[in-house]
Amino acid sequence: MRKSVKTLFQNGTLVSVRDYEVEGCIKRNDAMHIVFGDQTMTMDPESLRDKKVLTSDIITSNYGNKGYRLISYKWEPNIEFDD
Repeated sequence: MRKSVKTLFQNGTLVSVRDYEVEGCIKRNDAMHIVFGDQTMTMDPESLRDKKVLTSDIITSNYGNKGYRLISYKWEPNIEFDD
């Protein structure tokens, strides 16, 4: 799954994604590719489960009554090599 984010938190050290997106990747055994600008951080299901740094309180969606939590991970973009 590809997930674009607009903001990094705590001075660019954390990235946050919604809990239902994380849970969906874990259930499908699918990696999440988190994109910020021109950088990508790839997390496999095990990392999504084990490397959580913070979990927010429930946030109410603007588009319905269903709430969600933000799960934060340390921002560690993939290393890309130039040929």
